[in-house]
Amino acid sequence: MMNGAQWDSCYDPSAMVKYLTGTVNVASNRKLRLFTCGCARQVWHMLRQKTRKYVDIGEYVADNINPRGYFARAGAFRSARNLLDEYQLMVALTCLDDNARKSARQAAVPGENYEGATAQCNLLRDIFGHLFNNGPNVKQWVDAEVSAIATDAYENRTDKGLIDTGTLSILADSLEDKGCTYATLIFHLRGMVRHHGPVSAEERKQFVLYDNWYYKKSLMQHMRGCWALDMVLGKS
Repeated sequence: MMNGAQWDSCYDPSAMVKYLTGTVNVASNRKLRLFTCGCARQVWHMLRQKTRKYVDIGEYVADNINPRGYFARAGAFRSARNLLDEYQLMVALTCLDDNARKSARQAAVPGENYEGATAQCNLLRDIFGHLFNNGPNVKQWVDAEVSAIATDAYENRTDKGLIDTGTLSILADSLEDKGCTYATLIFHLRGMVRHHGPVSAEERKQFVLYDNWYYKKSLMQHMRGCWALDMVLGKS
């Protein structure tokens, strides 16, 4: 089991995924699949063009886009597996696996000392947010303008599949203009994360204090499944 502080400070991806897919069962198949595909995007520079296409397909499947085309292409890929080396094959098949829970466990590196562990943990927090702090219903602040900005952020990503931080900042501004008071969501859209633990007088210069919580700038990248964007779009 984990508490909020442990979740926010954990750097063992396998432990976090085990928690998500264990007895608490708080993770949807969509978000688990997007985590797996997000892990692949974190090593985008190592993937061949053909492998990248199957990462794209995995994301389409997560959002129920063209599932018949997915199964046809996945079947064709499995029959042509000899065309790729072992690593490329592993990435592609993990993203395409019908069992989202199994693929998420396979994608997570097995411990905090492994390369990529920090990035994967930040990705998990980007997708699943603060599991122990349920915020207000944001629908009251989502109008046509906010919805259009959020949709643009979700659909029009960078070449590596990242959600554009500039568009997310615009979304945060628009939500605030509509009266949104959910600080954790606003800060997340602006690339800031909640800090646990004491903060010295010198360190306070690097933080923003709001509602008894300190927030700090993060290097976290936003990908499809981002909890704050999903909340605005009504996705789960």
